[in-house]
Amino acid sequence: MILSIMEHRLGTTLPVHRMGPEQQFHAFIEALFQPGDLVEIRAIMPDRTDSKNRGTVVLREWPEARQLVEEFPKLCELNQQGANIYFGVNPRDYRSGKKDAVTQCHVLWADLDDCTSADAEKRWRNHLPHPSIIVNSGHGVHLYWTLKEPVSVQKPELREHLEASLKALYQDLQSDSTQDVTRLLRLPGFFNAKREPVPCGIEQLNSGLIHPYSVFRHWQDLATARLSDSIQSHAVQNAPVPFDSLELSVSETADLNRIRGLVATLDRDVEDRSRRDFWVVCRLLETGLPPNEILMLVAGKSKFTTDQYGQNTMQNALDAMTQH
Repeated sequence: MILSIMEHRLGTTLPVHRMGPEQQFHAFIEALFQPGDLVEIRAIMPDRTDSKNRGTVVLREWPEARQLVEEFPKLCELNQQGANIYFGVNPRDYRSGKKDAVTQCHVLWADLDDCTSADAEKRWRNHLPHPSIIVNSGHGVHLYWTLKEPVSVQKPELREHLEASLKALYQDLQSDSTQDVTRLLRLPGFFNAKREPVPCGIEQLNSGLIHPYSVFRHWQDLATARLSDSIQSHAVQNAPVPFDSLELSVSETADLNRIRGLVATLDRDVEDRSRRDFWVVCRLLETGLPPNEILMLVAGKSKFTTDQYGQNTMQNALDAMTQH
């Protein structure tokens, strides 16, 4: 059922399905941010000739939320030129993309790729309370749970715990790995220009639906258990394989610095993560690493959150390498 949203800035109440793109944009910003919050905005023009290129950043700024709501025409023009429009889920304390710039989280989020809202509901219905906001990203669904009280991530250990909690939650949701506190997601009210342009818009928004952080205690406890486990286990996605141990199994000619660099690219924002993941696995195979060690190295990164995705990507890479 489509929920009525909050009063938007002009003082009227409209159901989501009757809101235009600009009204959705305003309502979304006002639901997630306080007027003085610094919001990271990024417009990226995709490079359609090179799948490994994340695209060209044509705009990057950190306006206050009150200023951002006036920038719809500028962002709309960039979007019409083919740029994808992204925002930082959490407000920044200062104008930076570094994690230190995020000290509080007012919302929890999840990114379900290639999924409808009906499919998404089947995933969260038995695990989680109803999301405060549901966004159709154009090729998937973004879920947001507004928190009653902000969660402090000012200290590295607090940030690590929240990210680990989200990662544990994503395993139950079969969601993409987007737990970093500096995460950028698509802004509703614009077109998703990843392939053929399709609208990114709000499907449900209820600004009065807020949740205590304690509702997510189960995943917090899982994060605590994993972070406190001093044994580096390949079965735990939050504990990547130590590179030092790889020296025992890779050939003497293997370039460990190259391996580190390839794995690090999985932490970057790109237009098409699936194609990037495939490219990285192919390059890792070229180093001489066996498939099982590659899958342990990439576990928990990018979209490697399920065994099935990892196995499929590896098989496709092996097939491609065989053909060359």
